[in-house]
Order: sequence, then structure tokens, then C-alpha cells
Amino acid sequence: MGKMVRLRCGRSTAVLDREGRPEAGRRIDAGDICLVGERAENGLYPVVYPTRSGTRSAWLRGKEGLAPGWRIYNQNRYGGVAYPAPGYAGATVRSSGCGVTAMAMVVENLVLGMLDPAACARIALDCGARVPGGTDLRRLGQVLCGRYPMKMTYTSSWAALTDVLDREGIAVVNTGGDRAGYTGVFSTGGHYIVLLARQGQQVYIADPGDYAGKYEKSGRRAVQRAGELLCCAGEVAVRDSANRNPPYYLFERRNDL
Repeated sequence: MGKMVRLRCGRSTAVLDREGRPEAGRRIDAGDICLVGERAENGLYPVVYPTRSGTRSAWLRGKEGLAPGWRIYNQNRYGGVAYPAPGYAGATVRSSGCGVTAMAMVVENLVLGMLDPAACARIALDCGARVPGGTDLRRLGQVLCGRYPMKMTYTSSWAALTDVLDREGIAVVNTGGDRAGYTGVFSTGGHYIVLLARQGQQVYIADPGDYAGKYEKSGRRAVQRAGELLCCAGEVAVRDSANRNPPYYLFERRNDL
């Protein structure tokens, strides 16, 4: 099938079989992330797209309505989703769910899973990954890697992180917030962010806790907006996670996608 490119579907799109006939009841929904290959001998484009029962392969007549993009989630939209922990009975995904929101973005963008933050929070609660300090990403990552065709490593090596991004993987960075002599860039306390890509020394980020004006505050202006993502020098993320162990969680697709 050759190299396939990650694209976001901008409108509901019917899929075809190999002969170019519409597959009854099968569509790619607007906003879904899919993998699209180059035009094949049959004149169609191979596509892998998400469904509730897993990924499915089909064909497209063209790439109209498809463009580079990402599935972005924001925990601030999930104030009605309970995410309790001992001592935090009233907690929600909005107040404490940066980890589950980050992992929802990993699953949807990396392996085309259908997993929003609310569903990810339920998994974290069921598997014991919800802890008083937030989310145990090692535990949640292990469970999700068992459910979806991806693999996880964790490391303190920035070089290992950039290697994964170069292989079209995704990284979650565990930033540490304010500490003695240092003001946190991405948060005043512990906070997970998602690194989706890089270009040279610049990294492109989805912040689960983003809000209007956040990066206009003093001490945070090293981070710039780049369309739907954020952008900064990699060293900003390195410094912001220097007090965490491990600072980086790395995710790649397994070959069985």
C-alpha cells in the first residue's frame, strides 16, 4: 500500500470498495483522522479510517475535503465528567484530567482510535490510573497499549523523543510547573502536554488545558500559536519538565494497525 499520510476529514465522506462502488452505510465522519495513500492502479486512493469497532480499510475517489490536521481535545470542555480520587471527590476532567485528555489525543491521532476524554477517564478510573496527583500515565499508557495497536516507552532523553516524532510517533511531556527559582511555562503545577510534530528545533504542541490568553501571560510568551497548535523551541519543554521523572512518554504505532 506504500506510505500513508495522516489527514483530517473536513466533511462526511462516503467510502468505496476496490471496484469504486459505494460501501453501504460506510462513511468517514467530519473531524476524523485517517491515513490516506497515493493513487493506486485502480485509480482510487487507499484509506484507513476509524469506526466504533476499530479501524477499517476502504478506498476514496479523491482527496477532496481532506487536509493535514489533528484531533484536538480540551479538558476545559469536560467539567461535567466526574474524575474523582481519594481526597478529591468533586474532581472532574476539567479540574484534573489533563492526562486522560492527552491520551485521548494520542489514541485518536496516532492509531485512529475513537476515544474522547470522557471515555478515557472511565478507563483510567477502572484500571486504577486515577491517583490523587492526577493520572498515572505509565499505568494508563500500558492499558491503552493493550487495547490499541500502539507501543509506549518512557525516557528522560530528548533525543529519543525527537527520534519518535521523526518516525511520526507522538510524545506526552510531563511538565512540572513552578519550583524554586523557576516559573512554569505550561502550568503552575504538574501538567501533561502532547507533542505532535517538530520542524528543526521547534516542536508543535496540543495543550489539553489551553484557554484564551494563556500564553500571553508573563513567562509564557516563548510559546506561540500556530493554527490549532502551539509552537515553541524544544528547550522550553525540556526546562519545563526537568523536575519530573520520567519527563517523556513516547508512543508509536505497532505494525498491526
